[in-house]
Amino acid sequence: MASKCLADQLREVQTKMENLVIQVNALDAGINQTKDNIAQGVPHTLEELNLFCEKITRRTLVNHELERVREERNRLRGRVNQHQ
Repeated sequence: MASKCLADQLREVQTKMENLVIQVNALDAGINQTKDNIAQGVPHTLEELNLFCEKITRRTLVNHELERVREERNRLRGRVNQHQ
């Protein structure tokens, strides 16, 4: 019974981790596009630059959460393996 519960928890954490990876990838795409535009000399409004900074900050926060969830996943994997 405990293994089933741990397995369910592990699946939930895996799903959360996958969603965070999708968020990081989407933020990276937007950040990289803006960086490329800046490098090419494309003018940007202050609002666009503020959004760029917000994306960078958000990416840092999401990545930090991803690392925390990854640690949780690894901990749960260890517990599931102990019960097998």
